[in-house]
Amino acid sequence: MPESVRNNYQDTLKNPGDVQVASVKLYSSDAADPYDLTNIWENISIFEDMSKSYIFGQITISDSQNLTQEIPILNNDRIEIRYKTASAFDFEERVGYIIDIPTRTGTAAGDGTEMLVLDFISPEFVRSKSVKVRKSYRETLISDMVKDIYTQYLQPATGKTFTVAETLTPDSKVVPNMSPIASIGWLTKWAQSPAYRESASFQFFENRTGYFFTPLEGLIDQQTNPTAAEYNVSLSNTQEVRESGAASFVIMDSYEPKLGNHLSHIEKGVFASTIVYRDPLLRRTYKDTYNYYDDQSKRIKLNDSAIHNDQRLGVLADSKYVIAPQHSNAFPGNISASRSKDTSLIRQSKLNSFDSMSMKISVPGDSERTIGEVVFLNIPSIGLSTYEENRGERDKYLSGRYLIHSLRHEIVRKESGQPSFRTHMRVVKDSLLERLPANRVLDKTTIPT
Repeated sequence: MPESVRNNYQDTLKNPGDVQVASVKLYSSDAADPYDLTNIWENISIFEDMSKSYIFGQITISDSQNLTQEIPILNNDRIEIRYKTASAFDFEERVGYIIDIPTRTGTAAGDGTEMLVLDFISPEFVRSKSVKVRKSYRETLISDMVKDIYTQYLQPATGKTFTVAETLTPDSKVVPNMSPIASIGWLTKWAQSPAYRESASFQFFENRTGYFFTPLEGLIDQQTNPTAAEYNVSLSNTQEVRESGAASFVIMDSYEPKLGNHLSHIEKGVFASTIVYRDPLLRRTYKDTYNYYDDQSKRIKLNDSAIHNDQRLGVLADSKYVIAPQHSNAFPGNISASRSKDTSLIRQSKLNSFDSMSMKISVPGDSERTIGEVVFLNIPSIGLSTYEENRGERDKYLSGRYLIHSLRHEIVRKESGQPSFRTHMRVVKDSLLERLPANRVLDKTTIPT
């Protein structure tokens, strides 16, 4: 786009939530040229989620020209959306393939207008569903397996970057007739990082910048991955902060904290667990246990302190059992056919500990944010905020560094015709900013020591 056009948009986008949708195009199967939907869209939502390996979107259009009779809108037609926000230097472009039309209805006014909702999804995910991987790998790094699958099956459908963190130990795997994206997700279970040898928390996901195959520690490590943004809640001087143009970009309009279910944490092995594995060649059975509180100081966490102060939880190893086969010496060089015993316990603890505290927040549209980033939330202590001398003191347990786990960018056309932009995020953390007080009240009748 010419620099003059970019500067023109920049001049009109000065406040948080300002957005200009440059174009919305539909590439239909019946025409070489795209159809312009720029003037008839009503709502655009873009969803990202670390538990999924694709970006999902919805667009609502208001059709008063009988467009669906002129254009046969079909599944697998392509949608392209370009927009510019106040927080971004350049235009954002989103591309997806239509997979569903969940809503198609006339308006209550009976004015001949039809409302349509189009669901669209990443092109790579559509391609992945149409092919299967049937490959075997011998003495190969998991990271090299992942690169091979991506290059052979997904790269032809994308120009997106793929960031792959190197893994630790060669392994042998047979990919059992799975889609490419499902195959890469399956391989995360065995991946270990040489930089974070004590963990096995690899994740595979897509965000606005591309695809990632990386351990959670690589995302949350303060030494290598600094905080991407800081958001503030102000209950006593909200108007003061809003009047500052620079500060208003980091205002958190609403927040909703949620503690994870404690019983669920015990059942899922966050604090302790056991794995039993059988070696059929040696006819032996082995058992290993995991204690969350062992070596906590060496663990990479979002914040410094543990999520619970009752260390007796770490001895409840029978709270979670994993049974896995183990085939020793099945391959040259004593390569294990499955390293489940080395990865399962710490992996399940790490992944589930991120549910210990989550937060739903809404901020003025921040198009630069994406899943996998770390943000810092400054949340005031509500009780103290009413006193002038304590104004600004933060909640020491809710505040801290959080990982963006999922988000929704939402653009809505207002009655005036001007669109507004908001970003809704679900952020999670696996630790606390400040240490919990010592646990001095212990119920010895319910939890064994």
